[in-house]
Amino acid sequence: MDAYLSLEDAVSETVVLKSRFICFIYQIKDESDAAAKLASLKKKYYDSTHVCYAYALKADNLSRSGDDGEPAGTAGLPILEVLKGGGYFNVLAAVVRYFGGTKLGAGGLARAYSDSVKKGVAAAKVIKYEKADIYSLSLDYADFNNNLEKFKAGGCAVLESSFGDMVSLKIAVTDTDYFMGLISNITKGKSLPEFIETAFILIN
Repeated sequence: MDAYLSLEDAVSETVVLKSRFICFIYQIKDESDAAAKLASLKKKYYDSTHVCYAYALKADNLSRSGDDGEPAGTAGLPILEVLKGGGYFNVLAAVVRYFGGTKLGAGGLARAYSDSVKKGVAAAKVIKYEKADIYSLSLDYADFNNNLEKFKAGGCAVLESSFGDMVSLKIAVTDTDYFMGLISNITKGKSLPEFIETAFILIN
């Protein structure tokens, strides 16, 4: 997969038969990040009845979920299904529930948690990450200033830049053939890009 969708942080709330379901959407980096955010929620909402969750990570296509005392399969799994259904990765969805006095039954719980997360997802901004090759490159000032728009037009993104005797760049490249052709045309072999790594970058 050369691209994936994620979500920015968001919060929403639904009420079902007087039970409050507060959904928190978090963008996460890894499992430790998810664990830290969950621990923070449980500490803040210590008086809640349940804090159920699910998360999906791009690395190794990893996903986990938890029912936190709700009947098995009625909370964490419905939450996870919403994330997977939208194709979202590196996202944690956690739902804080305050019991309202009326039992919802297994089906009702599953719907309530699913609907809570759907509302949370709707409140979040969808963002796209695309796989790119990262290069370092040095250009003289004239070449940099005259060709910056050409870099952008070819799907290149300048991640970092520093200005000394030359302009030193860290560039994300999604079309390697275009990038190499452009550099060859600009520098006539005076400067060669150096490959650093392949990574997923945010596409604005």
